[in-house]
Amino acid sequence: MKTRTQHGPALLLALCVLIIGIAVWFTRQEHETTSARPKTHTVRNDRVFEDFGKWVETFSRSDTNRKANLTTTGLELARARRARMEALILNDPQAALANAVTLDVWKSLPRELQREIEEPFSALGNFRVLPVCGDGTPSRHVVRYTEIKGQPALGSSVFGRRIALTTKENSPVQGIRLSGIAALREEVFHRLEPQEIAIVEALYPIANPLPSPPRPRLQHGKAVGHGSGDHSIWWPDF
Repeated sequence: MKTRTQHGPALLLALCVLIIGIAVWFTRQEHETTSARPKTHTVRNDRVFEDFGKWVETFSRSDTNRKANLTTTGLELARARRARMEALILNDPQAALANAVTLDVWKSLPRELQREIEEPFSALGNFRVLPVCGDGTPSRHVVRYTEIKGQPALGSSVFGRRIALTTKENSPVQGIRLSGIAALREEVFHRLEPQEIAIVEALYPIANPLPSPPRPRLQHGKAVGHGSGDHSIWWPDF
C-alpha cells in the first residue's frame, strides 16, 4: 500500500503534464491553420486599378492613331499596377482575381502591355503541394505550384476549397498568371462576362450545336451548349 500511495502523486503529475502538452499542441496547430488562411479583403478602390481601368475604357474607344499615342501612358500605368497585382497574387489571391482584367481586355492590349498585365488562363495541369520541413520536423506550411505541359511551373496561391487540396495530377486549373506566379480560382467552371463570349468562340471549336440564342461554355477545350442563362467557361488547354 505504501508503494501505491507514493506513486499516486507522481502519476497524477505526469497526467497533468500530458494534458497540458496536448492542449498546447492543439492551440499551436489551430494558430498555424488560421495563419495559413489567406486574407479575403478586396481592393476594388485601389488607385492603380482604377487608373488603369479608366485608361482601358479610353483605349477601347479610340481609333488606331490615338491608340498608338495612348500606349506610352498605358505602359506607365501598367507597370505601377503590376507591382500591386504581384503582391495581391502572393498575399490575397481572391482579391487579385477580383481585380484582374477579363480575357477580352487582355487580348485587346498591345503586346508590350500584355507583358505587364496578368493573363487569364485555364488548363489541365499538375497541381503540386509540397510540405516545408526546413529543420527536419513536420510542418503545416506548404509550397504550391502548378505544372502545365510545355510551360514554366507557376508558384500558386490559393483560397477557399483549394487550401485543403493535396497534389492533383492532370487536374483542371484556372486563374491568372504574372511573373511566374499564379492566383488559382477555387471553382472548376468560371462564369464569363458577356464581352468575353466572342473571344472564347473565336479561340475554341464548337463541340456540339448551340441552342438559339447561344448559351456557350467551354469544356475540354471545346464550346458546348449551355441550357441556362449563365455563361460559364472551363479552359483546359488555354
